[in-house]
Amino acid sequence: MRVKTVLFSMLFAVQGMAQITVTNTTFPGIGDTLRYKTDPNPAVLNLGTTGGANQIWDFTDLQGGPTQTTVYLDAASGTGFSQFPNAGLRTVGPLSETYLRKTTTVFEVLGTTGADQLNLGLNTTVRYQPPLPERRAPMHFFDINNFETDLNYALPTGALADSLLGQLGTLVDSFRIRIHTKRLDVVDAWGTCSIPGGTFPVLREKRSETTETAIDVHTFLGWVDLSSLLGGGGSSLLGQIGKDTTLTFHFFSATEKEEIAVLTLDNSGSVVTAAQYKFIPTITAIADLTAPKPSVSLAPNPASQSTELQFKNFPPGGSFLLKINDLQGRLLSQQVFSNANTGLSIDLGKLPASGLFLLQIFNENGTLLASEKLLKQ
Repeated sequence: MRVKTVLFSMLFAVQGMAQITVTNTTFPGIGDTLRYKTDPNPAVLNLGTTGGANQIWDFTDLQGGPTQTTVYLDAASGTGFSQFPNAGLRTVGPLSETYLRKTTTVFEVLGTTGADQLNLGLNTTVRYQPPLPERRAPMHFFDINNFETDLNYALPTGALADSLLGQLGTLVDSFRIRIHTKRLDVVDAWGTCSIPGGTFPVLREKRSETTETAIDVHTFLGWVDLSSLLGGGGSSLLGQIGKDTTLTFHFFSATEKEEIAVLTLDNSGSVVTAAQYKFIPTITAIADLTAPKPSVSLAPNPASQSTELQFKNFPPGGSFLLKINDLQGRLLSQQVFSNANTGLSIDLGKLPASGLFLLQIFNENGTLLASEKLLKQ
């Protein structure tokens, strides 16, 4: 009888450690809010880069700063939805919106509207062709997926400084950005992953991603690679041209919509340079729940020419986005600012002559922090 009991216990233990299958129930949906912490200088020792079965990853020593929040909204309510009519979801950042789509087998990024990919200060709409997969389902141990996608978009010649174009400036009538991404995803390990606040059965996906960025100019000779003409020297813009390889490990559970952890490695593949992990509220975080909420006040209000915004209980540092909408939800004005401690003066000249308007302030993750109504006379 004792032998049977021991065998049953061993069988139960083995079954309890069996690998999981990640299904599409973990894909984010409209209304979901995903929360993460980031450790920019992680001391991760037991990475287990060789992969394999029944691994144990202990990341409980990870440290985190402010909670990063991503809210998934209905794509149809976005300002760029007409550019992505097949999208079902969107997320909002300080300078752009990202449009996404999910099917029964893939959760993918269609593209973005807003700031351009090379930070030239331009508003663009860019599409991944084909869409960029963020997650796949069902996900099993030792799944292997090769993937390639392109971002190609044209920009006006005025976006390039005359000093960069040099003598070519008079010959160039347009230019384009080419970003080619090639990725190999391998589910190379399974086991348990412990992070601050919890332990989860997981699959680990190893992602090796190579991105090649190029800028072409159009002259009477046709399309020509700009870096080949200028020799690649000196410019911060040209510094973004070329090939970049990134290695990341993604830990997925079968129950959580957040990835349990995402580790970024250096070029050698042996040192973790950054770590992101699912935020799990604990009893020690109850003070956060009772902390005063951010708020904004306007003076004067009503106003005619300008008004001053004063912020209270806003987090220190970081960037914020101010949006001004009419009561029908149409976006009339927006601007980014970086210091909520000093207040912010806004010019009302771009608004209609009079009316009631809604001011909203978002953090850099797209989370609404505070709102207030403004009456313009």
